[in-house]
Amino acid sequence: MSPYRWQISLFLLLGILATLAEALGATLMIPLLQGRTPLTTSGDIFRLINLLVDIFPVEDRSIAIAGLILTAVFSKAILSYGYTILASWVKNTVFKRLQTGLFERLLYASPEYLDAQQAGHLLHTFTVSAEQTSLAVQIAMWLCLNICTILIFSILLMAIAWQLTLALVLTLLVLAYLVRLATHRVGRTSHTDLQIKSGLSQRIKECVLGLRTIHIFGMEDFENQQFIQAAEQSYRLSLKREKLISLAHPLTEGLAAIVMITLVVLAQRAEFALSVLVTMAFMLLRLQPQIQNANTNIAHIIAQQSVVQSVLQLLNSKDDPNRIVGGRCLKKLEKGISFKQVAFRYTNGNREALSAIDFEIGKGRTTALVGPSGAGKSTIINLLCRFYEPGSGQILVDGQPLNEFDLVLWRKRIALVSQDVHLFSGTIRENIAYSKFGADDTEIISAAMRAHAHEFIQQLPQGYDTTIGDAGKLLSGGQRQRLSLARAFLRDPEILILDEATNALDNLSETYIQASIEELGRDRTVVVVAHRLSTIENADHIVVIDHGQAVEQGRFEDLLAANGLFASLYHSKHNML
Repeated sequence: MSPYRWQISLFLLLGILATLAEALGATLMIPLLQGRTPLTTSGDIFRLINLLVDIFPVEDRSIAIAGLILTAVFSKAILSYGYTILASWVKNTVFKRLQTGLFERLLYASPEYLDAQQAGHLLHTFTVSAEQTSLAVQIAMWLCLNICTILIFSILLMAIAWQLTLALVLTLLVLAYLVRLATHRVGRTSHTDLQIKSGLSQRIKECVLGLRTIHIFGMEDFENQQFIQAAEQSYRLSLKREKLISLAHPLTEGLAAIVMITLVVLAQRAEFALSVLVTMAFMLLRLQPQIQNANTNIAHIIAQQSVVQSVLQLLNSKDDPNRIVGGRCLKKLEKGISFKQVAFRYTNGNREALSAIDFEIGKGRTTALVGPSGAGKSTIINLLCRFYEPGSGQILVDGQPLNEFDLVLWRKRIALVSQDVHLFSGTIRENIAYSKFGADDTEIISAAMRAHAHEFIQQLPQGYDTTIGDAGKLLSGGQRQRLSLARAFLRDPEILILDEATNALDNLSETYIQASIEELGRDRTVVVVAHRLSTIENADHIVVIDHGQAVEQGRFEDLLAANGLFASLYHSKHNML
């Protein structure tokens, strides 16, 4: 709320002015009901009323007072509209700020932090929790105004009859305590409900992404029943929470009726004038909804506590390791990249993914990483792209630590074509151009032709303007892979990383793509992870990875002649993933 302190202050000022206008109108009811008879009741408030009334001639007094009351009513209505609009503005501005802040937090979060988060929880936080947090801000503003209004009316009531008001305040304290007792379980149910709803979001996400797996194993009924059970549990908790919150309304209303009756009885015994009694009754009628709203708003804020904490925890998480951005600028790769005693363990890993690994990636050369599944090849790519930082050891670029270089500028020198192709739900043109902001049609088409994607793109209904669907689901696996390669060609990188870049292509397509890759890699540094020997036979240097260590290094023929792990993998024809 702190960035909007001036707007919130203006909201409270308008609200207080509206309350004062309403209080003035209520106070003027006393002389209006009294008629031409002067007020004889002692007290400063009544002396002020007499002074105000005496300004007007006796014959015009009733009309003038009625005019003042109407002016106060209209002023209150205008001021109420102003602070209501201001409250809505703050709420929607906070929601926008939270969403943009959460999205920025997601974009710049470290992979270690994101690995520990459930996508469903993040999605729920981005949508429902962010909106409920902005609503909690608005409710807090209304609560502050409720309190200010209660104080103003209480002060006026004290000025009119302090004995009765004191009894009223004591009764209201008892009322607030009873309401708090009735709603103290709201916070606990809200926390549980938040966890269940986050789980529902996670289940929906997994169902959408894994729908084919669900279908092929015939698990539709199982998934449906699991979702129904979770939804039923969330429904019951939400209903229970709403019941607890709703208790504030009847409790406040019932006790207010008792207060009203008590006031009338005490006022009659104290022989108050009818005009004073009616005015106090009117003020109590206006005060009662404010007390009721205050209690309800307190219950709502308690209910939103878990939601707000989840949003703030994501925005200000201390569990996320600080990213080392670096400030050094790499103008051009001169020598190469060296892994020196690099070790790394994933957050939830039970063993090291890499253990004191040493090897060189020469500038302008093609270096191939091969080895059994789980050997650590993908981890090397992740470290090279600086998705993660080494646990120990160093990655040196031209003799300088990689983490000293500017992170954004370093990644701009890299094009990564992974086996897990991710395409956006826009057009083919937009997906290819994603690697180079502002690329023109000539560059896009040229990149597509070099990736042998131009042929199938021309056959599509809208060509390069064809929408490819969510994650490119309207294209085949081979077509998606070619678009990913086209995106890399358009970037024209200094360092090209191919992580199983041709695994979704048929033999003919692989032949064409391999020729294009070789052409692209002639004057570039290329790192290849592949299991097809045709993609690594011509590599300048092959590093064989096993259990996180570089167990063999050399050229294709030399490694075969050494009759080690590489030769064993070659002869057994196992995939080297």
